[in-house]
Order: sequence, then C-alpha cells, then structure tokens
Amino acid sequence: MLVLPLWCMLLLVASCGNLYTGDESLYDPNHQDNEGDRTQLPVMVAFSDPIYNVLTRGSGVLNPTDETNFGQRISDGTFFVYAFRRDNPNGMTYAHRRAEDADRRYCLIDGSLDEISAEECAALGLTAEQCKLHGKRAAYAGNGSFINWKSSGYIPYYNLQEEFDAFNFFAYYYDNAKTGEVKREADRICFDVTVDGSQDLMCAAASDLKTLIEDVENGQKIAADYSEQADRLKQLGADERQLMRSCYYGTYTARRNIWPIIRMKHQLSYVKLKFYPASKSTEDIVYITGVWIECVNKGVFTVAASDPANIGVYFPADGERGKIPARDADGKEIPWTDADGNSLYPMQVKEEDANKEVNQRPATDGGIFLLPPGNNAKLLISTVYYPNDTASEPYATTFSYDLKDAVYNKDENGAYLSSGFMGGREYSISAYIYGPQDIKLNVQAASWVNGGDIEIGEDEL
Repeated sequence: MLVLPLWCMLLLVASCGNLYTGDESLYDPNHQDNEGDRTQLPVMVAFSDPIYNVLTRGSGVLNPTDETNFGQRISDGTFFVYAFRRDNPNGMTYAHRRAEDADRRYCLIDGSLDEISAEECAALGLTAEQCKLHGKRAAYAGNGSFINWKSSGYIPYYNLQEEFDAFNFFAYYYDNAKTGEVKREADRICFDVTVDGSQDLMCAAASDLKTLIEDVENGQKIAADYSEQADRLKQLGADERQLMRSCYYGTYTARRNIWPIIRMKHQLSYVKLKFYPASKSTEDIVYITGVWIECVNKGVFTVAASDPANIGVYFPADGERGKIPARDADGKEIPWTDADGNSLYPMQVKEEDANKEVNQRPATDGGIFLLPPGNNAKLLISTVYYPNDTASEPYATTFSYDLKDAVYNKDENGAYLSSGFMGGREYSISAYIYGPQDIKLNVQAASWVNGGDIEIGEDEL
C-alpha cells in the first residue's frame, strides 16, 4: 500500500532531479567560514495534508489506498502559492506583483514571472495573463514525497540583503471549478468560484510560527507534522527564538532551516447519501430516476489576505443557486437511468431482509457531494412507481426535502457551533424508502470533524 507522508515539502527545482532538501549548508554572512551557497537562498514551503487527501481535477475523493491510481492522480493536482510581507508596510497592497518587485520587499512569490504554455493554460481554463495573476503553480511529485514548482521561469529566492523582512505564505487549490477574474485588492486576493459537486476547494496560510515557538518553550505536545520543525527550534538559543517571533518566515528563519508549513484546509462539505428499502411489502418497487442537492453554488474564494484569518470561501445565503448531481467516488455523475429512460436503481425489500430493521438492510449507494458550506440546501429525489405492474401508467414525482437545520455542528467539547453544512466536515444522509410518497431522512455529521446529529422523523416531513 502506498502511504503518503504526513507532510510533504514544496521544494525548489532548479533542474530535473535537483531538489533542495533543507539539509545543505546555507551561507550566513555572520559566519564567513560557512561553505554554503553565498549568493542564493531558496524559498522552501512544507505542505501538511488535510484530513482527506488531495484531489485531482473534478475527480471526487482521492483514496490513498488505491495503489493503481493514487500516484498518477495525486501528481495531476495544481496548487497555487503566494507570499506577501507579513507586517503590511506602508504603501504595500496585494496588487503588488513579483514581476514589478525586483527587490522582493512586498511580494516574494506569485505567478507573474511564470512561463506557461498554451496547453497548460487550456488545462487550467485560464489565459496566460490570468495565470500570472494567480499564485505560483506547484504540484506533488509522483512519489508523493515532495511538492515541486510546476511552472518554468523564475525560481523563488529570499532577498539576502533584507534579513528581517517577514512574509505570510498562502496556498490554495480550486480543482477545475469555474472561476472568475482574479481581483488583487489592497488587502486581499480573491475571485468568484462556481462548483458543481465534483470539485474540491482548499486553502490555508502557513502555520503561526510564534505559537509554535511558544508551544516548544512551554513543553506542549507538538503535532506530528510540526515535529521536525519543533526539533530545529529546540536547538536554537532563546535569543534566536525570540527574534523569530518578529521576523517570522523570511531570510533569517530560512538560514536556520525554519520554513513555513501550510496545513491545507478543505472549504467544502463532504456529503454521502445512501438509500434503504423500507417498505413493509416485498412486492413494492420504487424506482429512483435522479438525485440532486440544490444549494447556493457560486461564491467568492479569498486566497490571500493581510489578515490570514480572512482567507476561505464564502457562499452568500441569498446567492446564485444550482442543482448539484450525485456523483460516484471518481467524480463522475451517476447515471440513474439507461438510454431508454428506465431506472437502474429499483428499491425493493428482499424476502431475506423483510424482518430486519430498516437500517440493517443492504443499502444502495446514493452518491457523493462536495457541497458549499451553508444552511440553504434541499435534497431532490425523483422516483417512478407502478401501482400494479410495469405495464401500468407510472406515477412519477420529485420529492424536495429542505435540509435547513437538518444537522447541528458541535465542537470537540460538544458545544454548539452552527446549523447546516460546514466546510471541512463530513456528513452522511440515509434515505429510507417506505413508498412512492413516503421517504424519511436521517442526517449525521461524521468523521472529518466530530459534530452533532439530528434525526428527521415522520412528524417533521
């Protein structure tokens, strides 16, 4: 089984196979006997995996135990990286581009100097100029151990003359979602985004170095993906760690092999649907002919900001709505009917299951949805029922279930957080098919982040 390390480093690639690992000697002008590179200090960024692994473009959930497809699929994803001055010096805006910032005082990393082919532009659905407004493109290498710069052109290096310039690092991933024009504003970078249920959106800022230093000094337990960084910090003197609290990520920290770690965060909700035959009769058959979730699916994706807490995706409750179809684990839309329009999903209680509790009967997979967070979704289920036999006139209907307040989210201590779907959380919807006009739902928060659940009974439908 192929296992992806808990953190993967986004490394400089000067040429094929030339990886800067962080173990090489670095030039320090304060110690002239150092034999490292005296002219270049590459920018290194470590990635920490989200709770479920990186997705390929519009492909649904990527399973790391899938030995056949994992290596190839993980290498196809495109990430984007920005780095801007952390202290927001006077005159700086997020409209500054690396191409115009030769001294790297404001913008350390973006895509403005990248070279990109027409084929790459087409694959991303962007023009060359649009690509230059995005972050610098990066990808996991095929072995799953390192992330490399995807784009040719400039290699990012720190400014050796400005040792204490501090930078915030941002990374994001929008899969093959439909995106609008990149807006590089005074205090943020954002763009419109529309999802169809198959794409994943992820983003994050680098971990808080000041907090990590304090945890190290106070003997707090350190997460595994920060352990190597913590070990390096322990080896430094107290005065050096104190200085790092202010200079954050930059030339000073890089010389001491302290690099930004970005723990990617999923911005969408992962929703699974299952159907259970629940009729009291083994002769009743309800045919499912279509399944969708209707919700607001157009929002604004903020991928870099002067206040890192403001990054993420926002879908306004009164925004543009769309019908998101159920998809399989590969991100493909589920075909509920054949070419002649006949249902491929008959729901019927088998004789051997008639005496079982409904939730103990074999379930039919109803698909997967990557949904925008919010409390405005509706589940739509189209069915066909033949009162007598398939030769009779069918009864066709589409049921609409309002999922507003269908689940309560709680924190790890059980305190209420919000209602509706939250980004980065997993939910399970069980639909019990009692008859052509009688479907009951059970909605539960599941394994991404522990949360609450609520059952919807007959009196609530």
